[in-house]
Amino acid sequence: MSRPRVRDDLALVEGYHSPQVSVDVRLNTNESPIAPPAAFTEQFTAAVATIEWHRYPDRSASALRAKLASHYGVRAEQVFVANGSNEVLQCLLLAYGGTGRRAAVFEPTYALHSHIARVVGTEVVVGQRTEQFDLDLDVVREVITANQPEVVFLCSPNNPTGVVDPPETVRTVLDLTRDYGGLVIVDEAYGQFTPTSAVSLIDEHEALVVSRTFSKTWSLAALRLGYCIGPSWLIASLEDVALPYHLDAVKQLAGTIALDFRKEMDERVSFLVEERGRLATALADLPVSVWPSGANFVLFRPENRAGAEVWQELVDRSVLRIVARARRMPTRHGGYPARERSVPHRPRGRAPSQLGTRLRISITCSREGIGMSRYAEKSRATKETSIDICLELAVRVSTGLPFFDHMLAQLGKHGGFDLQITAVGDLEIDAHHTVEDTGILLGELFRVALGDKVGVRRFASIAVPLDEALVEIALDLSGRPYFHYEVDFPGEKILGDPPFDPQLVEEFWRAFVVASAITLHVTSIRGRNTHHLIEATFKGIARALRDAVRVDGTELPSTKGVL
Repeated sequence: MSRPRVRDDLALVEGYHSPQVSVDVRLNTNESPIAPPAAFTEQFTAAVATIEWHRYPDRSASALRAKLASHYGVRAEQVFVANGSNEVLQCLLLAYGGTGRRAAVFEPTYALHSHIARVVGTEVVVGQRTEQFDLDLDVVREVITANQPEVVFLCSPNNPTGVVDPPETVRTVLDLTRDYGGLVIVDEAYGQFTPTSAVSLIDEHEALVVSRTFSKTWSLAALRLGYCIGPSWLIASLEDVALPYHLDAVKQLAGTIALDFRKEMDERVSFLVEERGRLATALADLPVSVWPSGANFVLFRPENRAGAEVWQELVDRSVLRIVARARRMPTRHGGYPARERSVPHRPRGRAPSQLGTRLRISITCSREGIGMSRYAEKSRATKETSIDICLELAVRVSTGLPFFDHMLAQLGKHGGFDLQITAVGDLEIDAHHTVEDTGILLGELFRVALGDKVGVRRFASIAVPLDEALVEIALDLSGRPYFHYEVDFPGEKILGDPPFDPQLVEEFWRAFVVASAITLHVTSIRGRNTHHLIEATFKGIARALRDAVRVDGTELPSTKGVL
């Protein structure tokens, strides 16, 4: 008997499979190590008993879509749900990919983007990330301009590197695709582990869609439930290509009930982010290269042993993780096909024992009337600095940059925060890494400490004079990072010894804004003294933060129901 032939373009395509080995610690699929709360299981079990098994499920999943819409502050017709985020991606490519069309990916990234594209007959064009696995906007521009792909995939935090794309990157890609009608898909499967999200950019007039999943932060990997948020016209096109009754009643019930446990989800995320930092800090003391991560995993490369060898020894110890081949990045489960390009090693400038950023932050702010009352602790690892930050007890700051210490002391004093910071960075190169990493960690902790923001004032503004200088500050605890900085310094001036470049003030506050997910406007009205302008900025932001977090009500200050 002659067997039917598989399509020629699929003959050499390997399936996408996850190794399932019997081990005590399974890390290779990035699942949550924490099960959903017992109360969820009880409510779900009771709800399953009410299912009419002889009837088809709600074809449009109305209740689940409405609840997700409320969660994100959008309309139900802007939400699509499916069997895992992979089916969401498949429906997007069925609607906007296909024969004669192209999809752009930037490797290394999630293997299913290119895999599903090829399965539905879409040509895949590939751009390469930098050695640090960031997106090179020049490469992105070249790939999009030369190919005009119908679909452009972004992944933030990126899988498998953990790198987070700033909102400016998404805006740039939208600008590049808008004129010819390309669709930008931002895969945010790990989106809740980082403060930035492209959901805030969703608009009826933008060809942008964001996909997410219940598998990671909601601890429901067994459920296989995913969703996307986009303009209503795009969501309608996905309903046209989805199979009838594609989402069963059990999934719809489980997803709807899970959304009632947002507080527990937020706490779980905070714990995992803290553990991520602790792990990265510990890895920094080992002979490995570690990449900063905004996901629930950390990418590292052994410096003096093969990845496969380390993987096998971990399996022998009943630990299963993802392995990367030498000089090559992994797909999520397995290696790149031979035709894929390799990724260069990250440059090494110091011995392994000298590598590593240690950023530990804890915050306790329980003074009467101030909204931050929970304790939080975080860690962060990079290659350039070692920083410990503790908002507790008293204002004590030591970063190796006396002028920066002075400004951070103003932040603690005028913001009402008991602040303790110890930093050891690569000041022999410059102060940038120390300043930026401090801003990132302080912002992340501030966001965690704010909690659900119920009752806070949210908005604050102030004009702060310091002799001849006058600086205006306006901020919003919006949950959407936006930073406007308009401060003109009178000529070049280096402050302190070791030197502090005034331009780093902008970098510090930009890092803080992105990590804390607030809106901040800083405008200098007048001033001739650089020191005075900077100090007025720090004092003004400190006072505005102090005012914005004060509790003067019992409700969330948002008509959307979420900040």
